[in-house]
Amino acid sequence: QYAGQFTVHASIPGLENILTLNYDFTFDNLPGKPTSIKSNYEEDQTTVAQHFNALALTVYDMYDNTVHSGVQVQLSIGLSESEPKATAYFEVNASLQTSVELLTNDQGQVVGVPSMVANQVSGSYHITIGALDIGGSTTASTNVYLENVPGPVDVIYVLSGEQQHVKVMGDFQVIVVRVFDEYNNTVPSKLVTFSVQVLGDAAATFDSMNTYEGQSDSEGIATSGVLRTNQQAGAFVVQVVADSATIDINQFNIPNDPAKLTIYVGSVLPSVVVNNSFTNVIGVTVYDVYDNVIPDTPVLFSSPLSGASLFFNEDQTSFNVTSDVSGQLTSGTLRANTIAGDYQVTVVCPGYPTTQQHIAFTNVHDLADKLVLISPDYIVMARTGEASDPIKVLVQDVYGNPVPSVTVTFV
Repeated sequence: QYAGQFTVHASIPGLENILTLNYDFTFDNLPGKPTSIKSNYEEDQTTVAQHFNALALTVYDMYDNTVHSGVQVQLSIGLSESEPKATAYFEVNASLQTSVELLTNDQGQVVGVPSMVANQVSGSYHITIGALDIGGSTTASTNVYLENVPGPVDVIYVLSGEQQHVKVMGDFQVIVVRVFDEYNNTVPSKLVTFSVQVLGDAAATFDSMNTYEGQSDSEGIATSGVLRTNQQAGAFVVQVVADSATIDINQFNIPNDPAKLTIYVGSVLPSVVVNNSFTNVIGVTVYDVYDNVIPDTPVLFSSPLSGASLFFNEDQTSFNVTSDVSGQLTSGTLRANTIAGDYQVTVVCPGYPTTQQHIAFTNVHDLADKLVLISPDYIVMARTGEASDPIKVLVQDVYGNPVPSVTVTFV
């Protein structure tokens, strides 16, 4: 069962010394037909678009003898089951081929196996190798399994969690990213680092840490931990890094609900003569409980519906204004009605009673314009020398408001 050459010696007993009566016969045990193929590796992997290790093949018969020279061996590279298709190519001269036909030498070794280069798609597949007998039938075969693995991360795509606006001391949704190599293959099992980059006072942390380390799954998807905002409103950046690829994700801490108002109407109590405009306007700044100013928030001004009061914009007793980007707003023109007296204007963010504040105003009477007889309400007639009931009058302005401290002469 062993292939190789051996000699049979023939001679006549007793006459061995006569050279002409001695003879050696040479025989060759030739290998049988190919039944197995052995390679220097059963599986190999390389980065996409890179070369595999050199492949060496030896063909054997059923008794494990290497076959003779000239046995035809066919190599064919297959495709991955997944889409897009991963494969490799034999580099033959200046061309790329997926199959070649080669021959063995006298030691059963396949001569001239070309180098193999992976295509740009990651995935697993195999080479089918077959050896043919004299009749052209495949009598020996084997597979060598290859894998194209993704290259370093070149691009990071954000799947969700970017441009979030979350109230201070709240939790952001997790950030989900997907990592790809330069050939658009997803990259699994890759360290992905999420780091908070502070631009000002606003920030957030991953469980009190500025950095969170994740790992991409089999689909190249990595997920951050939960970010919790601090008390300061404003913008910050989460930088995502994998290999040499980076991407910055903008996030925003926005103010919490309105909690208080600061009011400014000047250094003196607002007062004006009835039916005139105040020189003051009401300035308001809206804050949350953490002293962040709150933009785009409606504020309601309202004045009494009866008695002394004022009008907003000449004819309104209630008026809504929205705060600007600095959380500030003003009431606009304030005009006293025609009734003199003290009263309060109410300022509040609707729906947030803790923000309610009251501002004192005074409408001052106008100049004396007329006298109104109070008593007696009859014609006074008295004899000469007798006292009559006193005469009482009310001094009023043009709008009927009492006017104090005016000298009245009775003649």
